[in-house]
Amino acid sequence: MFALAEYDIVAGEKEGRVFGPLVYSLPPREPFLSRKKEEAFWKRVGEEAAVAAAEADLPFEAVTNFLKKGRN
Repeated sequence: MFALAEYDIVAGEKEGRVFGPLVYSLPPREPFLSRKKEEAFWKRVGEEAAVAAAEADLPFEAVTNFLKKGRN
């Protein structure tokens, strides 16, 4: 039997609201002026988020959704 993982992806600061265990967080920041630095940043974040999601038994879809919300 397979169970689907449930997870919340939170964009922005949500004080006072508990969604469950924190798997990975991305602090608010200003984008880099250099396109290369920005791409390198998101590559590193994607790798770190993928490892964190795997350790929490979340589907890879959680990582792609996190990256989509984080970039917007």
